[in-house]
Amino acid sequence: MVGDRALVTGGCGFIGSHLVERLLATGIGVTILDDMSNPFPGTPELINRPGVRLVAGSVLDATAAGEAVADANMVWHLAANSKIERGQEDPALDLRTSVMGTQTMLESMRQHNVSHMVFASSGAVYGDLGSGLCNEKAGPLLPVSLYGAGKLGAEAAIAAYASTFGIRAHIFRFGNVLGTRMSRGAIHDFIERLLANPDYLKVWGDGRQTKSYFLVEDCLDGMAWACQHVRLTEEEPVQVLNLGSSGGTSVAQIAQEVLAAVGRPDLPVRYTGGARAFAGDQPVVHLDVSRMDELGWRARMSSDDAVRTAVARIVESRGAHR
Repeated sequence: MVGDRALVTGGCGFIGSHLVERLLATGIGVTILDDMSNPFPGTPELINRPGVRLVAGSVLDATAAGEAVADANMVWHLAANSKIERGQEDPALDLRTSVMGTQTMLESMRQHNVSHMVFASSGAVYGDLGSGLCNEKAGPLLPVSLYGAGKLGAEAAIAAYASTFGIRAHIFRFGNVLGTRMSRGAIHDFIERLLANPDYLKVWGDGRQTKSYFLVEDCLDGMAWACQHVRLTEEEPVQVLNLGSSGGTSVAQIAQEVLAAVGRPDLPVRYTGGARAFAGDQPVVHLDVSRMDELGWRARMSSDDAVRTAVARIVESRGAHR
């Protein structure tokens, strides 16, 4: 991670807040651009740390974006709608936030001569590619959620700015990132449901939905490693990399891990049925992370081990053990 000051959009969110702390620990000053719509509980302490400057505003606001970019050497663009299902309530949400928000950031970078963006994309761009491994060359890419469509549109905008205006970018298609600051996701939701109703666990779908999970510290390590070792050149100004762990974990497995961790392994699990937990859900996503492996980096834990570790951490942080 190089540069005197980095801009982190969404820096008060789950992954963004961890990234801000990581950057500060390496001696890099951080400007946060965040609309404060979903800040993690430790935000007041984070934004008052030495070296942090907060611009409270949206990535859609060109004035706020320009103010945030002005003193940065690079941009870590993480701001996005974090709940896929919200796209059903507001179909334009992901297109505004991801596509137009990314274009606003890119234009601000162009105007302030900041050339390097790190973009948090998602395995959601792959849509329904079946049970096979999804590698970076898979296609055609036909997302099944507006969230995935927004991320794919943002990737396209980045590629166009790279070709037209000389922007350079590392694009990371994340698996499911896990940590105690999560405000959504299967582990978080299961624990919240059990705290609200300890008689049974309700699970959306049939439990066979399977995805790749990895810990937030591995996510940060992977991005940092790639930024240092995967070169961006005039011939290849954009690098797209899957980032996750090996293997995949089913929702049913997660449910059993949560029940065991809270001391209720025999509690009934009630599945609502159906391959998708909600409209836009991907029943199976197996990210092929072999390219990062071949380049020299891999997550420290498999998907199953990451889930088990995250469950233990979150149960402890929520005081959810029986």
